[in-house]
Amino acid sequence: MSIDLKYLENEKTTLTNDFENTKLKIKETENALARLKDSLNAVFGAIQQNDKMIKLFNDSNKDQAKKLVQV
Repeated sequence: MSIDLKYLENEKTTLTNDFENTKLKIKETENALARLKDSLNAVFGAIQQNDKMIKLFNDSNKDQAKKLVQV
């Protein structure tokens, strides 16, 4: 097989396409990662809110138990 200008130009086109496709996939992956991080933050916020409600519930039950003991 001999290497000529046409072969080299075709190879460059192939490599350029591979480069652009890889660059696009990296951008898509970065966007997906950002969405996943947003979801993670939202879930963590929900966990914090749930913990707060559990504490309020427990504190409320303690107050009710104290009232029953005092009666």
